[in-house]
Amino acid sequence: MPTNIQAVSNLLQEEGKLSLRDISTKTGLSMGVVMRIVKKELKLKRRAPKFVPTELTEAQKQVCKETCESNIETLSAAPDPEVFVQSIITGDETWLNTCEQETKQQSSVWLAKNAERPKKALRIPGNKKSMLTLFCDSKGVILMDWLKPKETINSERYVQTLRKLKEALRQKRPQLWQTKSFIVHHDNASPHTSFETMKSIRKWDLNLLPHPPNSPDMAPCDFGFFPKLKKELRSHQFASVKELQQEVRKILLSWDQSVFSDILHDMVSHWQKCCAADGAYFEGDQVNIDPLFTKEAGNSEEDSGDSDPEAQTDCD
Repeated sequence: MPTNIQAVSNLLQEEGKLSLRDISTKTGLSMGVVMRIVKKELKLKRRAPKFVPTELTEAQKQVCKETCESNIETLSAAPDPEVFVQSIITGDETWLNTCEQETKQQSSVWLAKNAERPKKALRIPGNKKSMLTLFCDSKGVILMDWLKPKETINSERYVQTLRKLKEALRQKRPQLWQTKSFIVHHDNASPHTSFETMKSIRKWDLNLLPHPPNSPDMAPCDFGFFPKLKKELRSHQFASVKELQQEVRKILLSWDQSVFSDILHDMVSHWQKCCAADGAYFEGDQVNIDPLFTKEAGNSEEDSGDSDPEAQTDCD
């Protein structure tokens, strides 16, 4: 390797955050030469770090991997893996605002070269929020439960939501309810795993699908349903929380069944990616996996009933 290329390579191995100008200053090479070496000879590309929810320890990574391996084994051992996915009822909570901020890309506009760049406030005066607890399966929405003003999600309140989920399942998925062939999935938030919550789950004989700790990338609501919902809410302003809730209902009930089916199937591929990444966060990384099965939406004969807004159970 030529001397100049070797010098730049050694420098970047020691200080990977250096700019092209810094490299030029330290090596005495021109900017043009540095740019050619970095981009054409070394074939390097500057990339920002990937933000992750938390820094996982090796022990936590191992637990994540083992949990996903266990879920994959359960899926593979099922008589029909597709039916297993269709039996999963997944849920979580999220805050929604009466005015969801647009993303930077959504706010961009075409301007003349020297035109003044538009400004946008980080906070919107009068913005109100409401917490939604959403439960879905591969066919659609089963429960939308809104938190009342001044309420907080704790064990007692979450048990109330699970009680509503039972009734919603009895009404909307009678076959699953009668055969008790559904599996409830939620993350490991404190209200979901508290003594009182687990006591009620055992009392009602609900089957739980294990969830890896500190793994929002394994929760369909976190990586699929909520981001899609909030994207559709962006740029809308609602005069009241009630209007927000009505629009959320409208959006969720407008989604095609394939949206729900695809996101539930994605959870399975996320288990595989977690195992391939040895329990580490994999979002944004290229992780090659062999799909366990082909996605097939809408194979069940049972009517989802999602077109009927009155079939939903709300906490007004």
